Amino acid sequence: MNVHTAARLAGVVLAAPIHGHRVLMSRPDRLALQVTTTGGRFVLKLEEAGDGLTREVAARTFLRARGFPVAAPVARGADGWTWLLLPWVDGLPLTGESPLAAQRAAGALLARLHAVPGERPPPQQQTWDAWMLGWLRHALTYWLGTGLAPQDAAGRLSRWWRTMEPLLASRGRQTILFDGKPEHLLVTGDDQVALIDVEDLRSGDGLMDLAVIALHEPATLPGVLPGTRP
Repeated sequence: MNVHTAARLAGVVLAAPIHGHRVLMSRPDRLALQVTTTGGRFVLKLEEAGDGLTREVAARTFLRARGFPVAAPVARGADGWTWLLLPWVDGLPLTGESPLAAQRAAGALLARLHAVPGERPPPQQQTWDAWMLGWLRHALTYWLGTGLAPQDAAGRLSRWWRTMEPLLASRGRQTILFDGKPEHLLVTGDDQVALIDVEDLRSGDGLMDLAVIALHEPATLPGVLPGTRP
């Protein structure tokens, strides 16, 4: 679906003229745009195939039922492509320059989420240790292909895995964002944090959410960690 058709669809669903639109993400099979009406701003997400938007609605329902700061969908449907209309959430992505209170609020939010038993499906319906082993094998193949891996990287990783496997087998039973990049944690005007793009919510290890933050915004982690502690 092209952008202009998608914007017209939003206008029909909202029963309001669209005064402007902005593309947020565009791929051959997925599209997201911000639309502006006299009644406010909204996000329209569309996908040609797959279950991403179905998972997003389920995740939002799950989170809202437990009091987490995530917006309820305005409408959803299908018109060739599956679509989901959401309110626009005003805020800035979490960074190391965000107010310290907001960084700690993000940590507290993650701690509260990780305290929820992992009722969501795990990655690819696997145990956490099995999923991590598959991920490590994929990463090792890529690493070796770059020619930058140290000598005996495979052997060293295998020995490390044998040490870590029992620990990982005991984990993976928390609810996690899984794709909790800082840009999905929006700092609102009151230094609180709202969640967006939660379709990957699932069972897993809460440390992964912290690792994702550390990978994408290393300067943010020192401010987030104190919020995760009681």
